[in-house]
Amino acid sequence: MPGLLYHKWLIVLPIFIFMAFPGCGKPTKEKPADMPELIPCEVTVKLDDSPLPGATIRLLSASSPSSKKTWSVSGTTDASGVAKMQTYGEYIGVPEGEYTVLISKSQTDDVPRDAMSGGNIRMDRSRPQILVDPSFANPAKTKLRLTVSGKGPVKETFEVTGP
Repeated sequence: MPGLLYHKWLIVLPIFIFMAFPGCGKPTKEKPADMPELIPCEVTVKLDDSPLPGATIRLLSASSPSSKKTWSVSGTTDASGVAKMQTYGEYIGVPEGEYTVLISKSQTDDVPRDAMSGGNIRMDRSRPQILVDPSFANPAKTKLRLTVSGKGPVKETFEVTGP
């Protein structure tokens, strides 16, 4: 019976530690002093009027780079085509400003192939399939723009086309 009690403690102890020290699993960083206030921003991407999951979105400051510091802002759409934009990939929200929006998505399928050595099956990667017209990922060609201002959350939807 002592072995059974030992096994119960192996299960209960980690749960107790997890509950006793909430937030320890995800460290938080303080926002840098020179970072402006961040405004919550959600971008929805649609392809052929349907949500596009797994799309990468980058926001490039449309302001002159010499006039002020620029911030790295990006996000990836979830299953419903919505991305919660983050600055430096760590801080939720976007600094106020005018942005050029870049959207891209490609997909690589694993293709099973018989390796001919003992009947083992090996997975080979096929060429990436581009799902969004590359012009949406080119700062010189995209026409997508986003204005982030005010205190409230910004929600914007962009419709993209295939290649």
